[in-house]
Amino acid sequence: MDEAKVLVEKVKRLSELFLRSKHTVVFTGAGISTSCGIPDFRGPNGVWTKEQRGETNQEEVNDVNTFDTAQPSFTHYAIACLLHAGIIKHVVSQNVDGLHLRSGVPEKDLSELHGNIFKEYCEDCQKEYIRERDVGGMGKNYTGRRCEVQGCGGKLRDMAIDWDTDLPEAIFDRAHAEIDQADLLICLGTSLRIRPAGNMPLRVLRPKKLRSTTEVGELCIVNLQKTHLDKKATVRVNHYCDEVMRRLCVQLGVSLKLPADLSGGDIGNSYSIRENSAIYKRMKKTNIAVTNTIS
Repeated sequence: MDEAKVLVEKVKRLSELFLRSKHTVVFTGAGISTSCGIPDFRGPNGVWTKEQRGETNQEEVNDVNTFDTAQPSFTHYAIACLLHAGIIKHVVSQNVDGLHLRSGVPEKDLSELHGNIFKEYCEDCQKEYIRERDVGGMGKNYTGRRCEVQGCGGKLRDMAIDWDTDLPEAIFDRAHAEIDQADLLICLGTSLRIRPAGNMPLRVLRPKKLRSTTEVGELCIVNLQKTHLDKKATVRVNHYCDEVMRRLCVQLGVSLKLPADLSGGDIGNSYSIRENSAIYKRMKKTNIAVTNTIS
C-alpha cells in the first residue's frame, strides 16, 4: 500500500483533477463493498483467493452471505453525496449488491452492468421492481412472483447477470455514452479483469468531441491489486477506497456525517460544503445550487 506521504500527494492530485473536471464518472467494483462485510473475489481475503488456498468452507460462505443486511460503506455514501452535489455526473458499477441504490444514488444516474440481485422485471410489460431482499436466482430466471400491474400478471424474472447471460445492451450503451463524455473517470475497487466491463475505462482515453475540456480524458485507479490499465492512469492509488474517499472529501471541502448517521432516503442533508472551498466557488460560478454550506 502507498505510504502516508505518498497517499497525501496522490489524493491532492486526485482532488485537483476533480476540480478541473466538468464531467466526472465513477466506475466501481467489489472492492468498495468489502468494508460492508461483502467479500470481493481477488482480494487477500476474497472468495476466489480463499478457494485457491483451500480455506473456504460452506459455514463460512453462509456467514458472509450478508447482501440482505449489508449497509453502504463510506465510499458508497461519498459517491452519492458528490453525485447529489453535481460533482460526479454518473456511476457505472460492476456490482450486483444494490448498495449504490441504498446509499442514495438515483437509478437514472446509475448503470449497473451486471444487474442487481434486489431487482426483478416482468417479462410481458417490462416493469421493474426493487425489493428489500434478494429476489433469488441469477441469469434472468423466474422468481416465482407475478407482475402487480393491473391487467398484466406476467411472470417476473431476476435481474442479476451470470456468466452465460447476455449483458444488458441498453445499460452498456448508457455507460459508454457517459464515459465518452467524461473528462475524468475514477475506477474504485476493481481489478478490471471481468470483460467486457474491464475494458470499458479505456474509452475515456480516446479522443472524443463530446468532451468540453480536453481532447483525451483522465483515468484514475484506486485499488489494492494491480490492474491491466495501471500504466495508463494519471493517478494510481494503492489503498483502501474508504480511506481515499475520506481524504478526498476533506481536500474538496465536503463534509459527510458518520456512516451510521447517514440515510440514503435524504441524501441532501447528509453532507455539507465548506464555503471557502474550491468546489463551492466552482459550483457558484457555474450556477449550481449550493445548499448545506459550512463556514
